[in-house]
Amino acid sequence: MPTVPPPSELTRTINTIQRGMFAAVLVVIAATAASALRDQLLITYPLLAVVAGLLWLQSVVVLRLPKAINQAAEQHGGPPLLPGTAARS
Repeated sequence: MPTVPPPSELTRTINTIQRGMFAAVLVVIAATAASALRDQLLITYPLLAVVAGLLWLQSVVVLRLPKAINQAAEQHGGPPLLPGTAARS
């Protein structure tokens, strides 16, 4: 039976996801800048759409993940797993 990792491990996992997404956004921005310098608009606009998508994904999914984890823990009768993100009804 799998056990729930301690809160510090969950927090580190969430931070790793956020750092990875931030790095992906920076890479796409750099690629967009390189494309814009070459005046390749057919590449620039899709890359800008990818940046917008990654930022949306981070704001909607990753930033709400700690609250969702705590809500799931409380629904199963346990205490909140992550401090400072108490689930509210």
